[in-house]
Amino acid sequence: MTFNEYQRSLGGSSYLYANASNAMKDLLDYIARRSETKTPNIVLPAYIPAKLYRTALAAGFEVKFYEVFGKCTFDLKQVEGLIDGNTLAVFYVHYFGFPNQIRELSALTKQKGVYLIEDCALSVAAEHEGKKLGNYGDFALFSMRKMFLYSEGGFLRLDEQFSDFRPNYEWRVKSCFSVQKYVKQRAKYMYVRLTGGKDPLHVVKPDPTGYMDWSTPKQTLNVKMLSAFTENRLKYVNLEKVVRKRRENYQYVHERFPAMPHLELVNKTLPDGCTPYSLPFLVHNGKRNELRDGLLYSGTMCGAGWPEAPFADGLPKTKELSGKLLEIPIHQALTRQQLDHSLRTLEKMAK
Repeated sequence: MTFNEYQRSLGGSSYLYANASNAMKDLLDYIARRSETKTPNIVLPAYIPAKLYRTALAAGFEVKFYEVFGKCTFDLKQVEGLIDGNTLAVFYVHYFGFPNQIRELSALTKQKGVYLIEDCALSVAAEHEGKKLGNYGDFALFSMRKMFLYSEGGFLRLDEQFSDFRPNYEWRVKSCFSVQKYVKQRAKYMYVRLTGGKDPLHVVKPDPTGYMDWSTPKQTLNVKMLSAFTENRLKYVNLEKVVRKRRENYQYVHERFPAMPHLELVNKTLPDGCTPYSLPFLVHNGKRNELRDGLLYSGTMCGAGWPEAPFADGLPKTKELSGKLLEIPIHQALTRQQLDHSLRTLEKMAK
Protein backbone atom coordinates (compact mmCIF):
# COMPACT_ATOMS: atom_id res chain seq x y z
CA MET A 1 0.00 0.00 0.00
CA THR A 2 1.32 3.44 -0.92
CA PHE A 3 0.95 6.49 1.28
CA ASN A 4 -1.67 8.03 -1.03
CA GLU A 5 -3.67 4.80 -1.03
CA TYR A 6 -3.61 4.79 2.75
CA GLN A 7 -4.83 8.40 2.90
CA ARG A 8 -7.74 7.56 0.60
CA SER A 9 -8.61 4.44 2.62
CA LEU A 10 -9.32 6.62 5.67
CA GLY A 11 -12.18 8.36 3.86
CA GLY A 12 -13.15 12.00 4.18
CA SER A 13 -10.49 14.51 3.15
CA SER A 14 -6.88 14.99 4.20
CA TYR A 15 -4.22 17.71 3.94
CA LEU A 16 -0.45 17.71 4.32
CA TYR A 17 1.45 19.91 6.79
CA ALA A 18 5.00 20.45 7.98
CA ASN A 19 4.10 18.57 11.16
CA ALA A 20 1.11 17.44 13.22
CA SER A 21 1.22 20.55 15.44
CA ASN A 22 0.72 22.79 12.40
CA ALA A 23 -2.24 20.64 11.37
CA MET A 24 -3.70 20.91 14.87
CA LYS A 25 -3.39 24.71 14.87
CA ASP A 26 -5.17 24.95 11.51
CA LEU A 27 -7.87 22.58 12.74
CA LEU A 28 -8.50 24.44 16.00
CA ASP A 29 -8.75 27.75 14.13
CA TYR A 30 -11.35 26.12 11.88
CA ILE A 31 -13.33 24.68 14.81
CA ALA A 32 -13.36 28.04 16.55
CA ARG A 33 -14.63 29.81 13.41
CA ARG A 34 -17.51 27.31 13.11
CA SER A 35 -18.56 27.93 16.71
CA GLU A 36 -20.35 30.88 18.27
CA THR A 37 -18.47 30.29 21.54
CA LYS A 38 -16.37 33.33 22.48
CA THR A 39 -14.31 31.47 25.09
CA PRO A 40 -13.79 27.98 23.63
CA ASN A 41 -12.02 25.29 25.60
CA ILE A 42 -10.53 21.93 24.72
CA VAL A 43 -10.10 18.92 27.00
CA LEU A 44 -6.55 17.59 26.63
CA PRO A 45 -4.77 14.63 28.22
CA ALA A 46 -2.29 15.90 30.80
CA TYR A 47 0.46 13.68 29.35
CA ILE A 48 1.35 15.46 26.11
CA PRO A 49 4.34 17.30 24.62
CA ALA A 50 4.60 21.00 25.39
CA LYS A 51 4.17 21.92 21.73
CA LEU A 52 0.60 20.56 21.69
CA TYR A 53 -0.27 22.65 24.75
CA ARG A 54 1.30 25.70 23.09
CA THR A 55 -0.70 24.95 19.93
CA ALA A 56 -4.03 24.95 21.78
CA LEU A 57 -3.14 28.23 23.48
CA ALA A 58 -1.99 29.77 20.17
CA ALA A 59 -5.42 28.97 18.72
CA GLY A 60 -7.08 30.89 21.57
CA PHE A 61 -8.44 27.90 23.49
CA GLU A 62 -8.63 27.50 27.24
CA VAL A 63 -7.19 24.10 28.17
CA LYS A 64 -8.64 21.59 30.62
CA PHE A 65 -6.51 18.56 31.47
CA TYR A 66 -7.58 15.02 32.29
CA GLU A 67 -5.14 12.73 34.07
CA VAL A 68 -3.22 9.98 32.29
CA PHE A 69 -1.82 7.40 34.65
CA GLY A 70 -0.73 3.81 35.24
CA LYS A 71 -0.12 2.31 31.82
CA CYS A 72 -1.28 5.36 29.85
CA THR A 73 -4.94 4.99 30.71
CA PHE A 74 -7.50 7.56 31.90
CA ASP A 75 -10.80 7.93 33.75
CA LEU A 76 -13.72 8.39 31.37
CA LYS A 77 -15.80 9.92 34.17
CA GLN A 78 -13.18 12.61 34.71
CA VAL A 79 -13.26 13.50 31.02
CA GLU A 80 -17.05 13.72 31.14
CA GLY A 81 -16.88 16.02 34.16
CA LEU A 82 -14.57 18.45 32.36
CA ILE A 83 -16.88 18.97 29.38
CA ASP A 84 -19.02 22.10 29.70
CA GLY A 85 -20.98 24.49 27.47
CA ASN A 86 -17.80 26.07 26.07
CA THR A 87 -16.04 22.79 25.27
CA LEU A 88 -15.59 22.35 21.53
CA ALA A 89 -13.38 19.26 21.46
CA VAL A 90 -11.78 16.43 23.40
CA PHE A 91 -8.28 15.35 22.41
CA TYR A 92 -7.15 11.71 22.57
CA VAL A 93 -3.69 10.18 22.06
CA HIS A 94 -2.93 6.62 20.92
CA TYR A 95 0.08 6.44 23.23
CA PHE A 96 3.05 4.76 21.52
CA GLY A 97 0.66 3.32 18.93
CA PHE A 98 -1.63 1.44 21.37
CA PRO A 99 -5.37 2.29 21.49
CA ASN A 100 -7.01 2.61 24.90
CA GLN A 101 -10.73 3.29 25.50
CA ILE A 102 -11.07 5.09 22.15
CA ARG A 103 -14.43 3.49 21.38
CA GLU A 104 -15.84 4.56 24.75
CA LEU A 105 -14.48 8.10 24.38
CA SER A 106 -15.95 8.36 20.89
CA ALA A 107 -19.36 7.42 22.26
CA LEU A 108 -19.04 10.00 25.05
CA THR A 109 -18.15 12.89 22.72
CA LYS A 110 -21.06 12.03 20.43
CA GLN A 111 -23.39 11.99 23.43
CA LYS A 112 -22.08 15.38 24.61
CA GLY A 113 -22.12 16.94 21.15
CA VAL A 114 -18.42 17.87 21.08
CA TYR A 115 -15.73 16.99 18.56
CA LEU A 116 -13.23 14.19 19.10
CA ILE A 117 -9.70 14.85 17.82
CA GLU A 118 -7.82 11.58 17.44
CA ASP A 119 -4.03 11.85 17.70
CA CYS A 120 -2.49 9.12 15.54
CA ALA A 121 0.98 10.70 15.44
CA LEU A 122 2.47 7.57 17.04
CA SER A 123 0.77 5.08 14.76
CA VAL A 124 0.06 4.51 11.09
CA ALA A 125 -1.90 1.97 9.03
CA ALA A 126 -3.37 0.56 12.24
CA GLU A 127 -6.78 -0.55 13.43
CA HIS A 128 -8.61 -1.38 16.64
CA GLU A 129 -11.53 -3.78 16.90
CA GLY A 130 -11.81 -3.88 13.11
CA LYS A 131 -11.86 -0.10 12.63
CA LYS A 132 -9.01 2.02 11.27
CA LEU A 133 -7.30 4.36 13.72
CA GLY A 134 -8.12 7.83 12.49
CA ASN A 135 -11.75 6.92 11.87
CA TYR A 136 -12.90 7.03 15.50
CA GLY A 137 -12.65 10.80 15.75
CA ASP A 138 -14.23 13.62 13.80
CA PHE A 139 -10.66 14.65 13.00
CA ALA A 140 -7.35 12.80 13.13
CA LEU A 141 -3.73 13.95 13.18
CA PHE A 142 -0.88 11.86 11.77
CA SER A 143 2.90 12.32 11.73
CA MET A 144 5.10 11.09 8.90
CA ARG A 145 8.01 12.62 10.79
CA LYS A 146 7.57 10.12 13.60
CA MET A 147 6.40 7.03 11.75
CA PHE A 148 8.49 7.33 8.56
CA LEU A 149 11.54 8.90 10.30
CA TYR A 150 11.31 12.06 8.20
CA SER A 151 12.64 15.46 9.25
CA GLU A 152 9.11 16.84 8.82
CA GLY A 153 5.63 15.85 7.81
CA GLY A 154 2.13 15.53 9.19
CA PHE A 155 -1.38 15.33 7.85
CA LEU A 156 -4.90 16.06 8.97
CA ARG A 157 -7.91 13.86 8.19
CA LEU A 158 -11.44 15.27 8.41
CA ASP A 159 -14.82 13.58 8.18
CA GLU A 160 -16.86 14.20 5.02
CA GLN A 161 -19.18 16.63 6.84
CA PHE A 162 -16.33 19.17 6.98
CA SER A 163 -16.06 19.67 3.23
CA ASP A 164 -15.78 23.44 3.66
CA PHE A 165 -12.37 23.16 5.36
CA ARG A 166 -9.46 24.76 3.53
CA PRO A 167 -5.88 24.76 4.85
CA ASN A 168 -4.39 28.14 5.74
CA TYR A 169 -0.70 27.65 5.05
CA GLU A 170 1.48 30.68 5.81
CA TRP A 171 4.46 29.31 3.92
CA ARG A 172 6.10 26.11 2.70
CA VAL A 173 9.18 24.50 4.22
CA LYS A 174 12.13 24.86 1.87
CA SER A 175 13.46 21.67 0.30
CA CYS A 176 17.05 22.69 1.01
CA PHE A 177 16.24 22.44 4.73
CA SER A 178 14.69 18.98 4.30
CA VAL A 179 17.53 17.66 2.13
CA GLN A 180 20.11 18.77 4.69
CA LYS A 181 18.23 17.02 7.49
CA TYR A 182 17.82 13.89 5.37
CA VAL A 183 21.55 13.65 4.61
CA LYS A 184 22.48 14.08 8.29
CA GLN A 185 19.96 11.46 9.33
CA ARG A 186 21.20 8.92 6.78
CA ALA A 187 24.78 9.51 7.92
CA LYS A 188 23.78 8.86 11.54
CA TYR A 189 21.98 5.64 10.65
CA MET A 190 24.99 4.45 8.66
CA TYR A 191 27.28 5.24 11.59
CA VAL A 192 25.28 3.30 14.20
CA ARG A 193 24.88 0.37 11.83
CA LEU A 194 28.62 0.20 11.27
CA THR A 195 29.21 0.29 15.04
CA GLY A 196 26.53 -2.35 15.74
CA GLY A 197 24.42 0.06 17.73
CA LYS A 198 27.30 1.36 19.81
CA ASP A 199 28.24 5.03 19.84
CA PRO A 200 31.99 5.36 20.42
CA LEU A 201 32.01 8.99 19.26
CA HIS A 202 28.92 9.85 21.36
CA VAL A 203 27.10 11.57 18.54
CA VAL A 204 23.67 10.20 19.52
CA LYS A 205 21.87 12.98 21.35
CA PRO A 206 18.41 12.98 22.97
CA ASP A 207 15.66 15.10 21.53
CA PRO A 208 15.35 18.39 23.43
CA THR A 209 12.82 18.42 26.26
CA GLY A 210 9.70 20.42 25.48
CA TYR A 211 9.19 23.77 27.13
CA MET A 212 6.55 26.36 27.88
CA ASP A 213 7.56 29.98 27.30
CA TRP A 214 5.46 32.16 29.58
CA SER A 215 7.56 35.28 28.93
CA THR A 216 5.31 36.33 26.05
CA PRO A 217 1.65 37.26 26.57
CA LYS A 218 0.39 35.01 23.76
CA GLN A 219 1.60 31.76 22.25
CA THR A 220 2.03 31.78 18.46
CA LEU A 221 2.47 29.10 15.80
CA ASN A 222 2.86 29.47 12.04
CA VAL A 223 1.01 26.95 9.87
CA LYS A 224 3.39 25.51 7.28
CA MET A 225 3.13 23.14 4.34
CA LEU A 226 5.76 20.40 4.16
CA SER A 227 8.55 20.72 1.60
CA ALA A 228 8.31 19.55 -2.00
CA PHE A 229 11.23 17.19 -1.29
CA THR A 230 9.36 15.42 1.52
CA GLU A 231 6.09 15.40 -0.38
CA ASN A 232 7.83 13.63 -3.25
CA ARG A 233 9.39 11.08 -0.87
CA LEU A 234 5.92 10.03 0.28
CA LYS A 235 5.27 8.49 -3.15
CA TYR A 236 7.86 5.80 -2.43
CA VAL A 237 6.80 4.74 1.07
CA ASN A 238 6.11 1.00 1.35
CA LEU A 239 3.55 1.08 4.14
CA GLU A 240 3.28 -2.69 4.58
CA LYS A 241 7.05 -2.92 5.02
CA VAL A 242 7.06 -0.15 7.64
CA VAL A 243 4.27 -1.83 9.62
CA ARG A 244 5.80 -5.31 9.36
CA LYS A 245 9.26 -4.16 10.45
CA ARG A 246 7.95 -2.18 13.43
CA ARG A 247 5.87 -5.14 14.62
CA GLU A 248 8.75 -7.59 14.15
CA ASN A 249 11.18 -5.36 16.05
CA TYR A 250 8.68 -4.78 18.84
CA GLN A 251 8.03 -8.50 19.25
CA TYR A 252 11.77 -9.23 19.23
CA VAL A 253 12.51 -6.76 22.04
CA HIS A 254 9.35 -7.63 23.96
CA GLU A 255 10.23 -11.34 24.08
CA ARG A 256 13.76 -10.57 25.36
CA PHE A 257 12.92 -7.74 27.72
CA PRO A 258 14.79 -8.16 31.05
CA ALA A 259 12.66 -9.71 33.79
CA MET A 260 13.33 -7.37 36.72
CA PRO A 261 10.88 -6.30 39.45
CA HIS A 262 11.54 -2.58 38.95
CA LEU A 263 10.97 -2.72 35.17
CA GLU A 264 7.40 -3.12 33.91
CA LEU A 265 6.21 -3.25 30.31
CA VAL A 266 3.33 -0.89 29.58
CA ASN A 267 1.76 -3.38 27.15
CA LYS A 268 1.86 -7.12 27.81
CA THR A 269 0.92 -8.04 24.24
CA LEU A 270 0.98 -6.57 20.75
CA PRO A 271 -2.64 -6.57 19.54
CA ASP A 272 -3.49 -7.49 15.98
CA GLY A 273 -3.64 -4.40 13.80
CA CYS A 274 -1.41 -2.32 16.08
CA THR A 275 1.57 -0.46 14.60
CA PRO A 276 3.85 0.36 17.56
CA TYR A 277 5.93 3.51 17.73
CA SER A 278 8.28 2.27 20.47
CA LEU A 279 8.39 -0.22 23.34
CA PRO A 280 7.39 1.75 26.47
CA PHE A 281 8.13 0.55 29.98
CA LEU A 282 8.02 1.89 33.53
CA VAL A 283 10.99 2.23 35.89
CA HIS A 284 9.77 1.84 39.49
CA ASN A 285 12.97 2.33 41.50
CA GLY A 286 13.21 6.10 41.04
CA LYS A 287 16.22 5.85 38.73
CA ARG A 288 14.56 6.45 35.37
CA ASN A 289 16.82 9.35 34.42
CA GLU A 290 20.03 7.51 35.34
CA LEU A 291 18.93 4.52 33.28
CA ARG A 292 18.09 6.71 30.31
CA ASP A 293 21.43 8.52 30.51
CA GLY A 294 23.24 5.18 30.41
CA LEU A 295 21.28 3.97 27.41
CA LEU A 296 21.86 7.22 25.54
CA TYR A 297 25.58 7.14 26.33
CA SER A 298 25.80 3.62 24.89
CA GLY A 299 24.11 4.68 21.63
CA THR A 300 20.48 3.69 22.25
CA MET A 301 18.16 6.57 21.37
CA CYS A 302 16.00 5.97 24.42
CA GLY A 303 12.94 8.23 24.68
CA ALA A 304 11.24 9.30 27.90
CA GLY A 305 7.76 10.17 26.71
CA TRP A 306 7.11 13.80 27.66
CA PRO A 307 8.91 14.48 30.96
CA GLU A 308 7.87 18.15 30.76
CA ALA A 309 4.24 17.14 31.42
CA PRO A 310 2.00 17.86 33.26
CA PHE A 311 1.61 21.62 32.90
CA ALA A 312 -0.76 22.24 35.79
CA ASP A 313 -0.96 21.50 39.50
CA GLY A 314 -3.32 18.89 40.87
CA LEU A 315 -2.31 16.13 38.44
CA PRO A 316 -0.27 13.78 40.66
CA LYS A 317 -0.95 10.60 38.68
CA THR A 318 0.25 12.14 35.45
CA LYS A 319 3.33 13.53 37.19
CA GLU A 320 4.16 10.07 38.49
CA LEU A 321 3.80 8.56 35.01
CA SER A 322 5.98 11.24 33.41
CA GLY A 323 8.76 10.43 35.89
CA LYS A 324 8.73 6.68 35.27
CA LEU A 325 8.28 6.06 31.54
CA LEU A 326 11.06 5.10 29.11
CA GLU A 327 10.94 3.93 25.49
CA ILE A 328 13.17 1.50 23.63
CA PRO A 329 13.23 2.34 19.89
CA ILE A 330 11.90 -0.37 17.56
CA HIS A 331 11.60 1.58 14.32
CA GLN A 332 12.12 0.18 10.83
CA ALA A 333 15.67 1.50 10.35
CA LEU A 334 17.07 -0.64 13.20
CA THR A 335 18.92 -3.92 12.71
CA ARG A 336 18.78 -6.97 15.00
CA GLN A 337 22.33 -6.18 16.03
CA GLN A 338 21.23 -2.76 17.24
CA LEU A 339 18.25 -4.20 19.08
CA ASP A 340 20.49 -6.76 20.78
CA HIS A 341 22.86 -3.99 21.85
CA SER A 342 19.95 -2.03 23.36
CA LEU A 343 18.75 -5.10 25.27
CA ARG A 344 22.22 -5.94 26.60
CA THR A 345 22.78 -2.36 27.72
CA LEU A 346 19.36 -2.17 29.37
CA GLU A 347 19.93 -5.38 31.31
CA LYS A 348 23.39 -4.28 32.42
CA MET A 349 22.34 -0.77 33.44
CA ALA A 350 19.14 -1.88 35.20
CA LYS A 351 20.80 -4.41 37.53
